[in-house]
Amino acid sequence: MTGIKEKSKPKVLFFLNRLVIGGSVIDIISMAGLLLNDFEILIAYGEKEDHEIEAQYLLNQFPTLRVEKIKSLKRTPNPFYDIIAFWIVLKLVLNFKPQIVHTHGAKSGLIGRVVALLCRVPVIVHTYHGHVFHSYYSSIKSKGIVLIERLLARISTNIICLSEYQKLELTDIYKITSATKISVIPLGINQEYFLRDADKKRSQFRERYSLKETDIAIGIIGRIVPVKNHVMFLEAAMELIKSSNSNLYFFIVGDGNHTLTIQKFLRKNKTPFSAPEIVDASARIIFTSWLTDISMVHHGLDIVTLTSNNEGTPLSLIEAQFCGKPVVATNVGGVKDIVIDGKTGYLVNANNVSGFIEKINILITEKEKYKKFSTNAHIFAQKNFSLQAQVERTKAFYFKLSENKK
Repeated sequence: MTGIKEKSKPKVLFFLNRLVIGGSVIDIISMAGLLLNDFEILIAYGEKEDHEIEAQYLLNQFPTLRVEKIKSLKRTPNPFYDIIAFWIVLKLVLNFKPQIVHTHGAKSGLIGRVVALLCRVPVIVHTYHGHVFHSYYSSIKSKGIVLIERLLARISTNIICLSEYQKLELTDIYKITSATKISVIPLGINQEYFLRDADKKRSQFRERYSLKETDIAIGIIGRIVPVKNHVMFLEAAMELIKSSNSNLYFFIVGDGNHTLTIQKFLRKNKTPFSAPEIVDASARIIFTSWLTDISMVHHGLDIVTLTSNNEGTPLSLIEAQFCGKPVVATNVGGVKDIVIDGKTGYLVNANNVSGFIEKINILITEKEKYKKFSTNAHIFAQKNFSLQAQVERTKAFYFKLSENKK
């Protein structure tokens, strides 16, 4: 007797710039892993930069995920390597025959969407985790990028953004495409992972950096690049260290091509710091470089900050609030959609160092307010940023677009 042939799953190609430690990659891999029950997924990604760490540990959580590394795909523009990457991606799409190509990131969004169009892929989707329309490049180059993104939007079936403000930026401010072509799917976090062994993880972090329980640890998490404006964080840290008692410690978690520049800034201001290669037990500013267990970091810190001049929807702030950590952040991009100002944290204008210091001072001096913000932050994040909810929305989104194309 002939058995019933199992219906094949729709194929989805995820295409991202690099597989490195960071909010967008954590989100993409977690979501892809949970979509495996309903889709056949292939993840293609490019080469990391020298200062970055490849996030292989994320793939270990989903051993059945198929991945393909494209070494010629690099972040820095290079016509020779970019043409090679284009042909490799073209061959990959022709062989895999996906029904959906879903791109993440600027360069992968350009190459991936053009290849998908040439290969007549039915559904072409792009997610804006952030954008490079300002604060990254010169005004002329930024305008050129906006024009290219408008053209790419025309060949996209749909575009995903992570917050309502991001949608406003894409439609009204930069006029990338119309609102009817944009879907908002908020980020989600793996709540079980962040709840597991919370006290143990806090102890591990604080023992690692010789912190007493009475010490207050304030951190900033992410790539150390100019747009993240770490100098603002350091200016505030130096002022707070100068004006407070000795129990404040400031952690810079991450790495990037601006690390040596901001360390030079500290030396110029005669401020000691500690780093993996420069250990100074007396320092109260600590560079940790990349740490793979981000939940340990959030549980170990007391306040999480962000000082960027341009942001999408920073996952680190959602994770921090889920772990009950109030945040102090610059009010840029989609930050206002993931932090309740005055309830789960504080928002200040970009480059407003005095306002940033004032809000941190409130949280470190008013204990009852800190406790209230901590409770509010956890409840808010738990209610609004579930990874499972993000997966279900994405699954429904894929099926709807596929049906419309049929």
